[in-house]
Amino acid sequence: MVERAGSPLATGKTQSPLRARLILLWVLLIGLDILAGFAALRLNFDDGVDRVFASSTRRYLDLVDFRTLFASGDGEIFLTFEGQDLAEPAALASIESFLIEAQFLDNIDNIVSPFSLLPPFAQDIKSLTQPDIAKTLQDARRDSPELRRLVSPDRQLMLVIVALSGGHLSAEVRGAQTREIEALARELTAGQGIAVNLTGYPVLRERVVAKLFSDFTLLNVVGAVVGFLVAALTLRSLRLALTTSLVSATALLWVLGLLGAAGLTINLITVALPVLILVLSFADSLHLTLEVRRLHKDGVPNPGLTAVRRVGPACLLASVTTMIAFASLMLSPSELITGMGMAGTLSVLVAVVVVLLVHPLFFVTLDHLFGLERIFGDNRGKPGRFTRLAVLPDLARFAPRAVASAGVLVLLLAVAGYSTITPRHSIYDNMSEDDSVMVAIAQIEDKLGPFGSLKMALPLSGLGAESVAELKKLHERIGQLAERQVFSLATLSDRLAAEAAAGQGAQVGLEQSLSQMPEALRAKLISEDAKHAILTIPYNYQNAVLTRAFVSRLEQRIAADPMLVAAGVGPLTGIETVSAFISKEMLLSLNRSFLMALGASGILIALWLRSPLIGVVALIPNVLPVALVGAWLALSGRGLEFSSGIAMTVAFGLAIDDTVHVLNRIRLNNGVRIRLRAALIDRSMREVAPALTISSAVMTLGMSGTLFAVLPSVAYFGMLSIAVFVLALVADMLVLPACLSVLASWQQARHARGREGGPR
Repeated sequence: MVERAGSPLATGKTQSPLRARLILLWVLLIGLDILAGFAALRLNFDDGVDRVFASSTRRYLDLVDFRTLFASGDGEIFLTFEGQDLAEPAALASIESFLIEAQFLDNIDNIVSPFSLLPPFAQDIKSLTQPDIAKTLQDARRDSPELRRLVSPDRQLMLVIVALSGGHLSAEVRGAQTREIEALARELTAGQGIAVNLTGYPVLRERVVAKLFSDFTLLNVVGAVVGFLVAALTLRSLRLALTTSLVSATALLWVLGLLGAAGLTINLITVALPVLILVLSFADSLHLTLEVRRLHKDGVPNPGLTAVRRVGPACLLASVTTMIAFASLMLSPSELITGMGMAGTLSVLVAVVVVLLVHPLFFVTLDHLFGLERIFGDNRGKPGRFTRLAVLPDLARFAPRAVASAGVLVLLLAVAGYSTITPRHSIYDNMSEDDSVMVAIAQIEDKLGPFGSLKMALPLSGLGAESVAELKKLHERIGQLAERQVFSLATLSDRLAAEAAAGQGAQVGLEQSLSQMPEALRAKLISEDAKHAILTIPYNYQNAVLTRAFVSRLEQRIAADPMLVAAGVGPLTGIETVSAFISKEMLLSLNRSFLMALGASGILIALWLRSPLIGVVALIPNVLPVALVGAWLALSGRGLEFSSGIAMTVAFGLAIDDTVHVLNRIRLNNGVRIRLRAALIDRSMREVAPALTISSAVMTLGMSGTLFAVLPSVAYFGMLSIAVFVLALVADMLVLPACLSVLASWQQARHARGREGGPR
């Protein structure tokens, strides 16, 4: 290293020991960075859809019990073939070619198509004419309810169901399988004017995983670039911006390494966690950088280390409140949200430790190499006057009582509005309407009937005529109560009887027909021990609210029916049912998480400042942004979704960062036990305002990448987080000083009355 003039450490015998220590620390840091980088490469991307509702709730346990009896259908890919007239021999032959070729693909269990129900198509299709095929389809649709769900009346839409084997295929294998099936279908129907779309659980998951990786990359790249640009513009120095950015990047790298080493996945819930850590650590790094400059200009020795002692406690407390916000998510009954809480808590802890250790190392090294006078010369590191947002604290100083009263009034009104919020959820929240998955669902529901379904298990004492007759009674009764056609083993029995009566080949018994089916298809009708049959209620799923209403009404009717109660029919279940009810419980638990984070943060601040009153007052500007956003969600009808519930809880933990730094500046300017005074509040606000503005800009603009996310839930999460951050800055610059000034006036008046009433 070259000695630099102007460095306070450029001369003297302490130079060599310091240089040796710095080299050792940098070698250690680079080594740990390399280890973190390798661990980060182990990060996996998983949609997490199958774990969102995993819990110990009764609804979820009902679904688990149901899946042990029957094939879940979670591995079924639905392909829609749409053309002008699929009764054309060439068009139908191309679909038949796909069905033949698809059977030889890996991990294919069985395929259900119109060909499965139309024996005449066993002959060469090309030898048939279009009128023959059209008549065959028309007659078959009239007699077969199953076929009516596979071919539209106008013969323009055909549905094929491909069941994947192995219910626990990895995301990579499942995605590759889905893409292979789609490519084969498009290749073999090319030139026939047939449009192919895919939907179903595996397709939904494959699409989400692909979008997760895209959004993960976008969020972190935009966060890092925007953070650097904001720092460069406000600090007036590329070197300072780069240093501050590298501290934050190191924290992010270590967090990704932690997630990778722990085997945690990036999923729908955790995809925004890394960028949250990035902007939070960037904000802490900025606070420290500005404090280093202040101390250097005041002539304080070793400003890099002193800054950590002065501002570090505030960074640590702000991180603790954020950790509490994440930890509160662990109250959720959802394993996925609980995992987000645990990952967030550990990530924030790692990030703040990295910032507090690495930031002084960077600046001690800069001091050693260049000297801080050169680093901070020519106003480098000095924020412009615009960063003070002076109009807000000036207004608070001019009319503190009016501003404080208005703030409290708005808070009360916002809380009242927020209290009316209702939980809302859809299993298609992460799919846009123009996505091919949703297009296929719309096609099916428009021409074939409901895509969704509700399930229940019916008792079955055997496959004899008497047992099937009892099953048929239950089948018909539930169909009447549901006010729609339902499907079960009784439907197959009726079709077999109709075919026998029409003289279509030799009579086939129910037991024989079941034995000839593929195992996966048979498991969708009857349990392995033949003691239960599955009943399917087609249902046009829209959202959780409507589904809860329909299921609750049907369950009440079933519970009031003596025959069904005596028979012991199973509870209604299925992914639509489970998501509708459990999502409500989970969303309400997010409100409890927010209240826990709110109370714990207030207590921590009160203990830190040894003042319960300041602890209560400090919550006002932090609850206000969340309450306002919540009130807007309630009044606009958007309701409480997973994205909004998690966003408001986590954003509260991040937004309280500004409040903590305001109070820390007051503490530094006054002493350990704070005695509020108007002059003290004004001075502290002037000193801390630039840091608040710049760090809030980094957090707000750093999250702007979410607005361009492919996943709607990520974009929605980002929009709400940004709204909370902006409102929190305004509240901390306007409402907080006003409330503190009112509290100071009250304390001074109380102190004066005490002196007047004391001994003379």
